[in-house]
Amino acid sequence: MNNYKVDLYMPSYKALSNLGAPIFLSLGSATVMSTISGIFLARLGTDYIAAAGIVMIIFSVAVVFIVGVVGGIEYWTASFIGSGRESDIPTYFLTACGISLFLSSVFLILSVAALSYMAVRFTPTGLSFEMLIKYGYLTFFGYFAIGLQTVGRQILQIMGKGRSVSLIICLGCVLLIFVYSFIFSNYIGLPAESKLYYSAIALLVIRIIMAGSTLVLVHRSMKDVGKRKLSSSAFIDILRVGVPFGMMGVLEVGVFSLYAYLATFMGTASLAAHHIATSFVTAVFVLPSTLGVLSTIWIGYAFGRRDFPDILVRYKALERLAFWGAVSITVLIIVFREAIGSFWTDDPVVLEVLLSVLFVAAAFQMFDWFNIFLAGCFRGLGNTAIPALANALGHWAVGVPSAVILSSYFDFGVSGLWWGVLIGLLFSSGLAFVLFNRELRRINSFTAIAL
Repeated sequence: MNNYKVDLYMPSYKALSNLGAPIFLSLGSATVMSTISGIFLARLGTDYIAAAGIVMIIFSVAVVFIVGVVGGIEYWTASFIGSGRESDIPTYFLTACGISLFLSSVFLILSVAALSYMAVRFTPTGLSFEMLIKYGYLTFFGYFAIGLQTVGRQILQIMGKGRSVSLIICLGCVLLIFVYSFIFSNYIGLPAESKLYYSAIALLVIRIIMAGSTLVLVHRSMKDVGKRKLSSSAFIDILRVGVPFGMMGVLEVGVFSLYAYLATFMGTASLAAHHIATSFVTAVFVLPSTLGVLSTIWIGYAFGRRDFPDILVRYKALERLAFWGAVSITVLIIVFREAIGSFWTDDPVVLEVLLSVLFVAAAFQMFDWFNIFLAGCFRGLGNTAIPALANALGHWAVGVPSAVILSSYFDFGVSGLWWGVLIGLLFSSGLAFVLFNRELRRINSFTAIAL
């Protein structure tokens, strides 16, 4: 019996709006938190921005992997609710928390070692080595809070309690703005290094509060549903689904890091345009990411019941949403790209380069939306190896060589890097589309045999 506030048989778009709005708010608010930190740190000057950049290179890779791996709980929770096996959720929840704590501990050690190595060579001149290490320590301890909050957030969203999670994250953003405004206020008169140090403490404390609040909500939601215990089978199940997805995220972060490195050789204007375009695309990425999470949950509900006709109905509804969402964003970027560019910069040289990059960014929205949507559908079926492979081949085997050739040999400049992104996404989304439809036919044959 379905004990949670999830109507598995709601009409398509009503279900998507009920589930999707809280997910969008959660993902959007998390992006806003990162933006808030960047805006306030920018007040400290170039050396401090560079210091934060060094730490974030390490931090982003670790977080993407941890969140991807513990995200395996998303498929299992949706599947258990769909099949009426809610009593198994507490065991998988506790096991996912254990995996999160273990991975956070491992990456904390690795991150500190990596930062110590990088800091010796790249410590900004206006910042002491000791302060950079302290800032890194405090930032890396955030792995624990982010991992645990991800586990709780995904379970609550699938239970139909995403509004509570959204409220926690939104309140966290408001609290962060208030605390940062106090720390960076001229009335206090703190030196720049102290502002950096206390801002890291504030962000860590807020993340801990958000994670703790989320876990309390999960505890209350599962108070009378099954026993909680660590399970080796749950451990294997979560890793089987989560590890490929985590690797997929790392490979995507890696390819954009590579493009950022290549852009440094193309001049200041190109580098600035690339940075602005990356920031803009990251913000827009919240929309297809929301659809990807929805796809996992919604397909997972039906797959838990092994209801193939319903899987197909849900897939078609999601496919239409992906298509029209991508078309809408593409048109908006093309129509308003000059306004978007002018909002970010008033430098005419940077703006000229940026407009050409934004055109390419608009052109690959369709492939990006379908890539994320299909990855979510695969995860809803418990298969994350295929989208991970498709993304690896698309970004690294096809996209990177195309980007290098276009930017270096055909004089496309920084736009060539973004055309490489488009070509890679075209390949990976096309391959994922073919393979997912093959997966649907395979499931249909198994369903027919069972009947």
